[in-house]
Amino acid sequence: MTISLAATLLAICFILPEEVKNLRFALLILALVAKALSRCSSQSEKMVLTKDWLVILTEREDKNSLSEKNSTMSIIDQITLIIAPIISGYLCRSIGSFYACFVMLTWNLVSWVVERYLLIRLYKDVKGLSMRVHVDKNKLLDAENQSTEDKVQTSNQGVIRTFCKQKTAPAAMALAMLYLTVLSFDGV
Repeated sequence: MTISLAATLLAICFILPEEVKNLRFALLILALVAKALSRCSSQSEKMVLTKDWLVILTEREDKNSLSEKNSTMSIIDQITLIIAPIISGYLCRSIGSFYACFVMLTWNLVSWVVERYLLIRLYKDVKGLSMRVHVDKNKLLDAENQSTEDKVQTSNQGVIRTFCKQKTAPAAMALAMLYLTVLSFDGV
């Protein structure tokens, strides 16, 4: 969905006159932030969902095929990362950047619906994926044995606070934004 937002913002930038530079700049920044958020959510989806699938699906087959499945998934991912900019570049050159934004927006929305349908179907068909394992947090984190600093680090807010206190936090965020939007093969 954030890619759709980024494509819409870019399309708006293409139709705005040159005189409104501040608005164009703000829309471009918002598009870059949307792309960065999209990249983060895509990576988290890979970590949370895809890794579980491979383990459970290979348990149904041969235990030795987990490395093969991981390799196949990596190959598919790398091929799409190479092909996507070629296709988007071709679209921008052949039909223009403005219309290419709407093609990408439409493609993103349609693929999101298809992906959602396939995920629901996969979780219904494979019993191992639909079962949730509940873990008692008290067993994982014994609050009495942790120092105050460790307690802060275990929460998301604590991790973010600790990161922001570092001297290198601005540079790290700048590099992350650059990588997630410009240097990555699948950037907008």
